[in-house]
Order: sequence, then structure tokens, then C-alpha cells
Amino acid sequence: MSTIITLDNVYRVFRMGQELIYAVNGVNLNIEEGEICCL
Repeated sequence: MSTIITLDNVYRVFRMGQELIYAVNGVNLNIEEGEICCL
């Protein structure tokens, strides 16, 4: 099968005052043709 979606080293950071909140920290994801994914 072939890869149709690739996410490499994804980050999402929120700031609350002086503190950083890492909601997503270095996530990798490959979705192949024919796979079902729900987020």
C-alpha cells in the first residue's frame, strides 16, 4: 500500500502565563491507503 498522509515530528504548544503546555509533543503518523483513521 502507499502512504497517503504523513505527519512527522508534530508539536502543538499553548502558553498559560509563564508556563508552556505541550498538547502534542513530537508525534509521527503515517496513514496508508485503505486505512481508516478517526481523530
